Amino acid sequence: RFEIGDDPVQNKSFFNLCTFVTDEHLKKPSLSPNNHVFLKGVDKISFNNCSFMNKTDINTYNWFNRGTGIYSSRASFTLDGSNDPWTGSPIDSEQTTFYKLQYGIRSAGFNDPDAFYTCKEQEFQYCLYGIVNYNTDNVLIYLNNFKLPDAAGFNSNETVERGIYLTNSTGYVVEQNTFDGFDDFQVNDDF
Repeated sequence: RFEIGDDPVQNKSFFNLCTFVTDEHLKKPSLSPNNHVFLKGVDKISFNNCSFMNKTDINTYNWFNRGTGIYSSRASFTLDGSNDPWTGSPIDSEQTTFYKLQYGIRSAGFNDPDAFYTCKEQEFQYCLYGIVNYNTDNVLIYLNNFKLPDAAGFNSNETVERGIYLTNSTGYVVEQNTFDGFDDFQVNDDF
């Protein structure tokens, strides 16, 4: 957060029509993708029709080393898309997706009232965790689609994949999202 005197300065930064990709060019065992975008202590960064993708094979980077689309720490941002999934075609350049990542969005807000975000009309395709929200209040998550991977029992006997996980957060609105996943035998049908 930037101030001149005691007056906060409006951040005018934005990303428009950007695609962040991890592919075979990062295929080096000593490197694994961390974050496509890391926001720390910034306000109101805007992402319009952007995608965050890991196109490598699951054997190149396992589920816990596939990186994060957006990691925010005490930051605020907006994501606005068009619910356009990636088809896998090399000529498909118009998508708004988080694809095959460990985390699509990972937010640590520390219950700071200036740390919040809006996520609207995004595709979360095969991300182990679509959205994970730690102590981030007043978030808006709506009109998104979550297609969960079949990662049940990966490296354990527990189901690990999640669409949205909110912890120690309040004042959030989660509406009109769709979730599509596999019928994991470890998930109790009563949930």
